[in-house]
Amino acid sequence: MNSILKKSAVFAIILIICTGMVGCGKRPENKDDVAAKAPEKEETEIISLETLKTIPQFKSTDVYGKEVSSEIFKDSKLTLINLWGTWCSPCVAELPDLGKLYEEVKDKGVNVVGVVEDGMKNEEAVKEILNKTNVTFTNIVPDEKFYDDFMSLCGSFPTSLLVGSNGDVVGEIISGARTKEEYMKLIDEALEKLK
Repeated sequence: MNSILKKSAVFAIILIICTGMVGCGKRPENKDDVAAKAPEKEETEIISLETLKTIPQFKSTDVYGKEVSSEIFKDSKLTLINLWGTWCSPCVAELPDLGKLYEEVKDKGVNVVGVVEDGMKNEEAVKEILNKTNVTFTNIVPDEKFYDDFMSLCGSFPTSLLVGSNGDVVGEIISGARTKEEYMKLIDEALEKLK
């Protein structure tokens, strides 16, 4: 009987850990968000981050109002794009590691860019989080078009992806939070693919 309890407890702990690693689900939408969205695409044209080959062209701003466009990728061999939200605790928890990663790789032709899901609605909260976590890499606040074309494809947070200098996706989508070391390994593997 004691053995069954131990196995049940171990299983419960593993389940909790795995759930925490996955991250947050999609932020619940309120009725205003749903009504403001563009009409749905034809059912035959189902696009997700997993099937996305190239980041859509965009022009938006960062959290400090500076204009940012898809040109941000051209000066780096590789860019890690991290999709996150202020409401997502695993997203916020991994920001310090992403900040350290950025400091380590920025002089090696690799960039890190955040895209803040709720940046338009929570600008001050975003700035406060970035300040507390010492993040200095660019964090984009998606405008409505970039949100619809790209951010809306994200099914869970945090989600990251690697793109080459032309905006083409390199490798698999990275769902859930990772450590700096795990991201570094994925970056090294992607750089090998680009050779």
